[in-house]
Amino acid sequence: MRLWLKISLSTLGVCGIALVAWLLLGYTANFQRTPDLIATVKLFMIALPLFLLSLLCLLSVRTPKIQLRLPLHLALLGATILMGIFAWNDARTIERVGWLEPYVQSDTLKITEDGRYVYQVEVANLAQRNRSARLFVEKREGGWEQRIRLEMSAQEMHDMVYSGSDWGRLVAGEGAYGFVLSPTDEVPEADWNFAVDLKNGQAHRDDPPGRDRRSASIDELTPDEREALVMPDHPVDSPRGKFRASMTPIDDPVVRRFEVAVTEPATGNRIVLEDGLRARDNNFVLWDERGRLWIYSGDTGTTVWTDAQGEWESVPYTSGDHNEDLSLPDLLAKLRPALIPPESE
Repeated sequence: MRLWLKISLSTLGVCGIALVAWLLLGYTANFQRTPDLIATVKLFMIALPLFLLSLLCLLSVRTPKIQLRLPLHLALLGATILMGIFAWNDARTIERVGWLEPYVQSDTLKITEDGRYVYQVEVANLAQRNRSARLFVEKREGGWEQRIRLEMSAQEMHDMVYSGSDWGRLVAGEGAYGFVLSPTDEVPEADWNFAVDLKNGQAHRDDPPGRDRRSASIDELTPDEREALVMPDHPVDSPRGKFRASMTPIDDPVVRRFEVAVTEPATGNRIVLEDGLRARDNNFVLWDERGRLWIYSGDTGTTVWTDAQGEWESVPYTSGDHNEDLSLPDLLAKLRPALIPPESE
């Protein structure tokens, strides 16, 4: 093989694989989110062919058994260059926010009552698996600043971001560096409190006693609560009536709560809500006034409900073409619903 051909094939192979890696990392935010439909199509139509062509370029140089004639080498070069141009134009449009740098949403900057610090609550990468909440604090004299991680669930972060422009209030606590961070009235359903130690840069969650974390998932329950999930001898009927609902779209990990009316009992695996709205491609958790829980998953899947005593019934869980018989704790862990119902108004 001619030297110029070896150099060209090697260069194109390395550059092509680098472009594929960039597209994959960009569309998945470093594997922290699921690519949307458009990104998935681009990965299959551009990234995958470019990867195969780049791999063939490298193999044709490094593997003696793969010997192509010059016209085939030139065709391989041309196809790789063409796909590389498409990939390069696509890579230039990928947002860097969310994986190379965090996507941060925050409330307004405020000043503590003693006038020493400026602070705000921040939520980074809300729609991704690596989402986090933190408290930004800056000392007004001296330029010192720090960000303190806050232990919050995805639901609590979502409630803050979509509530208003003022999420948390930082007031003086014990000691010169002790403060208490609590939610404002603009986040009405929030029940979190944090004891903040500015000296050590730590925040300890200290919720009011006697109040449940409504947004807790199955993974956050205590072992005693896990063991309470048992199967019933006599399952109850599918519910109908007014409910408080929690909805988790399949393509969005954020849980949303609202009031809903179930106008008809469930038929098969379909639920009909008020105004003719059908539950499609969502995970629903419904509570009635008697505390019964009913779970609906998607259009082809699961119906699970409980009686007032909290006994469980489970049916096979269907996800696409894959069927699984899951116990209810495993099912809840898979669906990750909010287990604690909203407080009745």
